[in-house]
Amino acid sequence: MSFSGHRLPGGSPNDLQRVVAAAVTRAAQADAVAPAVGVLVGAGNDVLVAVADGVLADDRSRCATIDTVFDLSSLTKPLVTAASILLLIADGCLRMETPACEIVPELLPDDPQRRTAVTVRRLLTHCSGLPAHDRFWERVAAADAGTRRGYASVVEQVVRTPLAASPGSSAVYSDLGFILLGEIVERLSGRALDVFAQERIVTPLAVDSVGFRPRAGSAVYDTDLVAPCGPCQWRGVDAVRGEVQDENAWAMGGVAGHAGLFGDLLGVHTLVAEWVEAYHDRGRVLDGELVRAFWTPSAEPAGTTWAHGWDTPSLGISTAGTLIGRPALGHLGFTGTSTWIDLRRGIDVIVLTNRIHPDRQSMAIREFRPQIHDLIFGCLGMDGAGISAGPSGSQS
Repeated sequence: MSFSGHRLPGGSPNDLQRVVAAAVTRAAQADAVAPAVGVLVGAGNDVLVAVADGVLADDRSRCATIDTVFDLSSLTKPLVTAASILLLIADGCLRMETPACEIVPELLPDDPQRRTAVTVRRLLTHCSGLPAHDRFWERVAAADAGTRRGYASVVEQVVRTPLAASPGSSAVYSDLGFILLGEIVERLSGRALDVFAQERIVTPLAVDSVGFRPRAGSAVYDTDLVAPCGPCQWRGVDAVRGEVQDENAWAMGGVAGHAGLFGDLLGVHTLVAEWVEAYHDRGRVLDGELVRAFWTPSAEPAGTTWAHGWDTPSLGISTAGTLIGRPALGHLGFTGTSTWIDLRRGIDVIVLTNRIHPDRQSMAIREFRPQIHDLIFGCLGMDGAGISAGPSGSQS
């Protein structure tokens, strides 16, 4: 990974640096998008711009930098869980059409007719029929919360949750589906998801700033440098720091298929760049043919924006803005994180914030996300070929 004088299609590197730095400072200060904001623009393995601004403490004694570690929230889904499923497919342990109940036989015991239609592919593309979310943590015994017993309790609840729709009939962004995919990784590999990801993704890519459970004695993180998230009444804390904000993931011990990953700008870019490089058959870890299959938009249901573990821009109003070209892939995280890739032009944009601190009321991120992407792609002289007007869809 290097900071590069990569030849830009539009403005100069100095122009891009100036535009992004000004936008990030404004977001962290005048516009109050989040207390800490970081943005990186990459091209393949190179970094064009990486800037951060804001504070990590209420007394403003610690400033955000490009090394600030953020709770990546649902970026866990593509960067770890989907990548791990891809690796298991490459290993010959799994197929896209494998019914989840072949690996997790206790899945949907009261729905024998439809449970075999809940396939790995449908879990990846959010059309498995599983609901979006549930407050499983509230039904985990207090003594088990945050432990492997808590993990088992949430998984047991997930596999017994009735389908909200017939598999393949509708797209509903589902945390439950990715919790189940994380469990599939564990059962097939014999290792917890974080261990599998460390061995098969993080270590081979030499990423030392991405991982799970920062407070669990990891040498990687100084938790004072982790951006805080808002209060958690259930945990009785005013600010969650160094622990996953997502309550279900926390109840599971901080490692889950839907959330739990932490990282900084450069670390996230390294994981994203591996997908991009593998797409062009230059990957160090991921198989190019499978990456291209994962990045193919789902054929069901009609009109979905989802690919396999990744999203594509919604028609009309998209968090990726109006100037990103197609094909484009990306994903959002509830804590205020995102990644979007303009695949044709080879540009990726990473946005990391802690927009839910000190509370979840601020919605300024909704305007900031498309604006920052349009600023970046506009500075690069890009015109958004392939994006047309239409109704908004999915999370993108």
